[in-house]
Amino acid sequence: MGGILLLAFARKGSLMRTEPHGEGPVESCPRKPRSANRDGVAMERRNLMDVEIVTLSDGWKMPTVGFGTAGLGVHTQQAVEWALEAGYRHIDSAQARAWYREDLVGKALLEQQGRIARESVFLTSKLHPLHFGYNETIAQFQRSLKELNTTYLDLFLLHYPNCTPNLCGDATPKGTWKDTWRALEYLHGQGRIRSLGVSNFSPQQTMELLNFAEVCPVVLQAYSDPMSNNVELQDLCAREGIQFVAYSSFGIQWILRGAKTNPVLESPLIRRIAQKNNCSAGGAVIAWAHAQGQVVIPRSSKRERIRANFQEKCRLTGQDVVEINALNKRGA
Repeated sequence: MGGILLLAFARKGSLMRTEPHGEGPVESCPRKPRSANRDGVAMERRNLMDVEIVTLSDGWKMPTVGFGTAGLGVHTQQAVEWALEAGYRHIDSAQARAWYREDLVGKALLEQQGRIARESVFLTSKLHPLHFGYNETIAQFQRSLKELNTTYLDLFLLHYPNCTPNLCGDATPKGTWKDTWRALEYLHGQGRIRSLGVSNFSPQQTMELLNFAEVCPVVLQAYSDPMSNNVELQDLCAREGIQFVAYSSFGIQWILRGAKTNPVLESPLIRRIAQKNNCSAGGAVIAWAHAQGQVVIPRSSKRERIRANFQEKCRLTGQDVVEINALNKRGA
């Protein structure tokens, strides 16, 4: 899968612009029920196992393997540079400083700009819920552009639907996610954001957004691994023409919750299937995720693992996928 090149141009006939700035019309979000995409084609989960770039429902292109940067800290710049050298053209970041370093992602992009054009990289960031509110959102978005050394973002997400104590402490945002969504729609209309989406929204919250939005969310990022598959949310995304992007595909959430070992990468079943198909356990998990129709954003600070996550080609059979699916919710 190495060496792919993202050409970020619009679908023919789309109202989306090919330039990151400028005035222009904004597509309206169809009200539910939405059982088809904007070309009237019924949506269902797509097998992305052999797909390097997926077309979002607004016409923009997204690589199916991105590089996640959560938790990399001071190693972020080096890891992103290694990822770009390995062939990644999709980088995922966020404003939440406890977990992300947008500034170091920006330094990596700047360091590589002589070799890799900005237009060839699909760049994502996310708004921290502490900054909900129309004016606050616009100000924080500008800060992200500055830190990332860019004039536009390919994708901007609401990181969470609520400002919980774990995320915001005692602080209170100046508005709601609905106020923020209107600000994102304005920035989208200005061409500063090409695609809009959300992260960690429940099915109910996603439907509320679809009924509220004038510009449709085209991506939903959420946790999914073989033992906690998030099936209901994935099915909703497929019905509504929203691309599901999975984080923590390799099972790190189980460790964060207190598990002594990683039940995903240590799964005897996944290891057996990986060995049968001459690939690593991680490669088998990425192939399984693609078979579910998921875009993935694996992360690592190790150069060889960064390269392997992107370049390893693991091909699972239909029976392999069925057997891994059976692990869902078992946690063993």
